[in-house]
Amino acid sequence: MLFIDTNALEVILIIITSLVGIFGVSAGIRGYVIRSMNTVERFFIIVSGLLLIYPGIITDAVGLVAVAIIVFIQAKTVKVRR
Repeated sequence: MLFIDTNALEVILIIITSLVGIFGVSAGIRGYVIRSMNTVERFFIIVSGLLLIYPGIITDAVGLVAVAIIVFIQAKTVKVRR
């Protein structure tokens, strides 16, 4: 993607959403964020990551919310060792 007709803030937003998207796709392929993911979680985080990589404000918003929800679910359902 060429950064034509953009400003510094837009470039930073593009870079951040792309990195989070790459994280989502790689976590889905690997099957692990905080704990092992089931098939549904893997599917949704891969789709969310792809939405973040695709340019657009709506796709970025949906992708960020979906990745955040999956990471939140992962964090809440992890078993604590004592």
